[in-house]
Amino acid sequence: MDEEYIQSLQPKRQPPKATPAPTPAPAQPAAPRLSPEEEARQARLKRIDEMIRKGKLETLKPLVEKYPSDFDVTQLAAAASTGQEDIVRYLLLDVKVDPTVAVDNGKRAYDLSSTKGVRNVFRRVAHDNPDLFDWTAAKVPSGLSEEAEAAQEKKKTDRRKGLREKMKERAAARGDSEQLEMEQELDTKPSVHIPAPTNRTGPQRLGVAAGVAGLAGMSQEMRQQIERERRARAAEARFKTTPAE
Repeated sequence: MDEEYIQSLQPKRQPPKATPAPTPAPAQPAAPRLSPEEEARQARLKRIDEMIRKGKLETLKPLVEKYPSDFDVTQLAAAASTGQEDIVRYLLLDVKVDPTVAVDNGKRAYDLSSTKGVRNVFRRVAHDNPDLFDWTAAKVPSGLSEEAEAAQEKKKTDRRKGLREKMKERAAARGDSEQLEMEQELDTKPSVHIPAPTNRTGPQRLGVAAGVAGLAGMSQEMRQQIERERRARAAEARFKTTPAE
């Protein structure tokens, strides 16, 4: 009796609590496999994008005829953002790609234009074909006639000529014979267009990587003329930032 009483005074042992088993994470659904046709289309779109960025219009045309559904505002935006004027004109006029469709956060292909030349292509097409698209919805500000574009170029040429005349005067006043000779030679030679590199993969030093890409395949005389153009532009930049004497 005493032992039973003593045992009744001992604390009762609680049975161990069962630890619930961890709930397994739901299995992630496997990515659907593309069909062979879709894989081929994805590869083709990648190749088309590379052609556009390199400006290979003639290579693109057979693909447009064979796969017209592969060309839409995405390709138009790629051409506009990489400065490919001829391809932008071709996609608008021949392929009839709609520039009113948004491509990037509500932006239109015109908004992504990387150069004034590309923007002028949109404006020229809008001027010559006012009913082709809703140009207001495409964010194209206004049409640009051939005469107005020519007037813009003339204004730019006159401005550069005026700057060169002032540079000549200042060079003569300083006795800078080398600068004066360079300006006189530039006035007697046509301006040379310096092509910009179309495929940049990283930061480049000005005048090094870009210069190599622009001068590749040119004759020695043309390289010298381009170098004179660059020196003239650098002189113009110095003239703009240097106060008049």
